[in-house]
Amino acid sequence: MRIERNTDLQADLEFAPRRRALDVAPETRCIANVTLYPHLAALTVNGIPIAVSPKEFALARTLFEHAGEVVAHERCFAALGGAAGLKSARLLRVYIFALRQKLRGAGAMTDLATVRGRGYVLREPPAADRPVCTLRYT
Repeated sequence: MRIERNTDLQADLEFAPRRRALDVAPETRCIANVTLYPHLAALTVNGIPIAVSPKEFALARTLFEHAGEVVAHERCFAALGGAAGLKSARLLRVYIFALRQKLRGAGAMTDLATVRGRGYVLREPPAADRPVCTLRYT
């Protein structure tokens, strides 16, 4: 009795395309249901990507790195790549407004608050309202 090997089937199994999981780098930050991926320059809410401009992402990254702390206006200006000034202050408010609208529109459970005269703070919801951070692989 002779046993034949099906080399075509074996080749298909060896080289079958595999689904790649999203690489989660140690720099990945998660606050409530919002996740920031610095290595991908991506921001997600409940695993769904949010379209943000590069400057909005740079501002979000700075706020995420100092979550729970007041981030001074000067640091926010630096994240946008500009110097402090009257035009920069107005421009910063525009970027903060756009980032707030995008996060709220996507259902983010974070609070991007203004601390008058000092800067901005990204707050987590209270512990009772905070969902478990889950990373979604696609």
